[in-house]
Amino acid sequence: MISFKNLMVLAACVAPLWTIAAEPEGTWKFDTSATFKIDFKAGEPDVKTIIFQAPGAVLNGNCRVRIRNNEFAFDEVFQPLMKQGVTSAQLEKFLKQKFNFTLANKSQIYQVVGSAPECAHPVSEFFIEGNQLLVPVGGNFFYRYLKTPSSSGKPAVAGEMTAVTSGVAGGAVTAELVALKLSRIPFSYEAYYNDCARRLQVKAGALKAAEKCAPAYFPYVAAPGTKSALQKLIGNHDFSKTGGEYAVGYGMPFKFKRTPTFVVLPPHKGVYVIRVDDLEPIKDEERDRFSGAFISVKDGEIVDQLDTGCTFNAEYVCASADGTKRARLSESGKFVERQAR
Repeated sequence: MISFKNLMVLAACVAPLWTIAAEPEGTWKFDTSATFKIDFKAGEPDVKTIIFQAPGAVLNGNCRVRIRNNEFAFDEVFQPLMKQGVTSAQLEKFLKQKFNFTLANKSQIYQVVGSAPECAHPVSEFFIEGNQLLVPVGGNFFYRYLKTPSSSGKPAVAGEMTAVTSGVAGGAVTAELVALKLSRIPFSYEAYYNDCARRLQVKAGALKAAEKCAPAYFPYVAAPGTKSALQKLIGNHDFSKTGGEYAVGYGMPFKFKRTPTFVVLPPHKGVYVIRVDDLEPIKDEERDRFSGAFISVKDGEIVDQLDTGCTFNAEYVCASADGTKRARLSESGKFVERQAR
């Protein structure tokens, strides 16, 4: 497998003023690769899946990047080839034979101009033609992605997206997570409850009044009988294992026909934190209400659970109202440095 970390095409010659074109959309999956003028196989890229979500994209399910559009200049993008004496006509013939792709009518190129620090920039710039997305790397390597027929590029409710991530455990869960609207960080449970959660109504597996929480919070429900991989992950998780308050009667929510309410926080180094709460009506005190919990999800799997209502700051350190640090989210997905309540 070829690593892209040291093969990025530097954007030193990029014009200072950017032109913004229509945003790409949908889900694109790696299809094939080829090399030009070198006796070396390109193999597969690090990135297998690209999901466009304005104003950027998500690579491999957890790497968020920003995308901009710039004027395409052959002598800038393919400068290494020009130094080898390669002409645009020669490259055009190669691309036509290998990918049925042409650069002759291209005036614009998409470029990655920003990303989270942990992203490896596997895709630095690309062209789009119909259902083909072509990534040139270093002038000699080319990687083609094809647009999935059913992808629309629109944000979805939990469960609406299908599994599109390749080579990552829990791909269906990750694909759904990147499609959801994210709640704000810092995240104060007290503020979330007062401004959003207490207003919500969960009836017959559906959530009402969720629009009143926007734009700070975007709540969802995990409903029994769902086909959603993310909802199943939450609904079949045993919340009683860590000793959360009144979790014994809640346990695995779907087992007891419960409908958990949850919000998803922005990913931190590939880890998602999800706040899960028990907001269903309880008749005649038939049970105690589960106090809720934070769960961490990495590569589509639940890693850890935090049974407290603390506030997460932008560095994902969770502290109580008096400033006492309760936990810190690690890159592994574990909540570390816990303290007693």
